[in-house]
Amino acid sequence: MVEHLVYTERVTGSSPVLPTYMEKIQIIKQNGFNFLWVNNDLWMWDTPMERILQEKIASKAYGNVLVAGYGLGLIQKFLSNNKDVDNITTIEKFDGVIDACKEHFGKIIGNVIIDNFYNVTTDQKYDCIIGDIWEDISEESLERYIKFKNKSQHLIVPGGKIFAWGQDFFEFLIDKNANLKSI
Repeated sequence: MVEHLVYTERVTGSSPVLPTYMEKIQIIKQNGFNFLWVNNDLWMWDTPMERILQEKIASKAYGNVLVAGYGLGLIQKFLSNNKDVDNITTIEKFDGVIDACKEHFGKIIGNVIIDNFYNVTTDQKYDCIIGDIWEDISEESLERYIKFKNKSQHLIVPGGKIFAWGQDFFEFLIDKNANLKSI
């Protein structure tokens, strides 16, 4: 088990943001699979189905790719094997996740920016943006998916692609809600 306790403090501009909590980051290996826990919440796992889903998303990516959330680095691993991907940049909120992955897996794939995806301001535009920063594929996570999708619109090149864990389900919910409103 890899566990990191990290006191979070961010500085933005000239006014520091006060630290708000301790992060508890754990990677636990059980029955051959890794489970990432963040503050006692199961955040990611690398079971066979998860690997299939992440590889499917990575196979569609190309060019300069931005990933929201590092997790266990699965998507980054699959992106690094995709010959159509030129560059991988990940925005990860918790530096303890990066430290734990580096300790557990021996390396980090791509460039990593420690920040909250929603706070990132840059003129850099990406060909593809991939999001996996909600804990479940459920109706309760729809609002976070929509927020991710809206933020991504400001970071993507014209004609670029936005991909996300659970995207088909979330888009179904959006369409369903739109159809209900038109009745």
